[in-house]
Amino acid sequence: MVRLFWLFLIAALAARTVGTAAEPAVTLFVQYIRGTNEQKPKDPKWKLVGPKLSKRLSPVFRWQNYWEVSQQAVTVQNAKVNMVPLSESRRLELELVNGKEVEMRVYQNRNLTRKARQPLHSNHMEIIGGSWDRETCWFVVVRHDKPQSQDGE
Repeated sequence: MVRLFWLFLIAALAARTVGTAAEPAVTLFVQYIRGTNEQKPKDPKWKLVGPKLSKRLSPVFRWQNYWEVSQQAVTVQNAKVNMVPLSESRRLELELVNGKEVEMRVYQNRNLTRKARQPLHSNHMEIIGGSWDRETCWFVVVRHDKPQSQDGE
């Protein structure tokens, strides 16, 4: 009877430990954006960003147009680093930290250039960026809601 009690107690503690350690996976959307004053995109596959993101960028930055170069859905979970290629020389790493925050690290040519954190269960849109040259800039946007383009797609 005592063995049965101890066996039950160990099983209950193991189940509780596994249950609290397993944070459910969360899907985030990553957009790679190019800001420019050009009226047409350099690549015909690029689309104007949607109205929600445009309202966030336009009052702060000087560019007339913000083109979405790429968009990806990424599932983040504990103990896994997700690598998101953005361009030939730039990539984003997403990592779930302490079960409560997502850490975003932007690398260019294997060098860490930007790092930020946001709460995991936040509707906040994290925007990380830099300049290419005097005529263009780039942004990485990490968000929970699925982005829309200007034409509603």
